[in-house]
Amino acid sequence: MLSSDHLILLIDPRLAHLPLESLEIFKHIQIGGISRDFSIQSIYNRLNANIGIDESPVTTDGKTS
Repeated sequence: MLSSDHLILLIDPRLAHLPLESLEIFKHIQIGGISRDFSIQSIYNRLNANIGIDESPVTTDGKTS
């Protein structure tokens, strides 16, 4: 059974050398894949790089500045 779910681990740098993806608990859950990333900000930037989200500041009257 294939799953579209993906688990992204944000690991403390002091633990980065450990093979956490190989933990027994990950063998018992249905996920499509496991990967690591550096921070939530890097995930956000990577996922939104191709979307072209307009991040212009919006004023309280709803107009962009």
